[in-house]
Amino acid sequence: MPPMLTETLEFLRGLDGVEPAQARERLDDLRARFPDVVFRLLWQREEYDGSLHYDLLARTPDGETVSLSRTAGQELPWPLRGLHRVSENVLCRVDGMDVRVDQAVALLDFLWQERPLMDRIVESALLRGLLEEQPAELDATALQAAMDAFRRARGLLTPEATEAWMAERGLSHEALEEIVAEQAALARLRARVPGLEEHLRERRRTAKVEWFWGPA
Repeated sequence: MPPMLTETLEFLRGLDGVEPAQARERLDDLRARFPDVVFRLLWQREEYDGSLHYDLLARTPDGETVSLSRTAGQELPWPLRGLHRVSENVLCRVDGMDVRVDQAVALLDFLWQERPLMDRIVESALLRGLLEEQPAELDATALQAAMDAFRRARGLLTPEATEAWMAERGLSHEALEEIVAEQAALARLRARVPGLEEHLRERRRTAKVEWFWGPA
């Protein structure tokens, strides 16, 4: 435990000014050094000053979970953290995993239509939590293939059609790429994890779900 905690703290120290996508890539080195530990990186962008705050959860083989975080001298002081309302862009939080409104809207298009919407949203958050613990890396070729398949499925065969579709849903290019990449990674996760559906059913029974918008 002490060597792992020491290296975890050094990892967090190296995240000053680093965006989440790059931070997740750096986590691969820590996972390689401690393969028996399940790491999950959480972050929050402060509405007060726009700064990023990272927390790292580490679940050891004996089932113990350690949470470690730090604040640099120039960041928002600890007493001020959490003293703001939840971002209007957050629809709900499931086991600590935020679901943004734009992500929920995207689910309406290409998730399982026979399932109740709220169940799909909760399941999506649980899947993304598993994906944080068991990353499914996509190279540029796989990502482009996923984007092409996404556009073909919706008849978005020209840049103009794609731009119009994005404008109707309030999506930026970055948001669309994030959604497509996540869905492609989730498809890989489903293919490689045995018993995933049963695991999700059990997690749905015990998950702590906080709704910030929509249903009470």
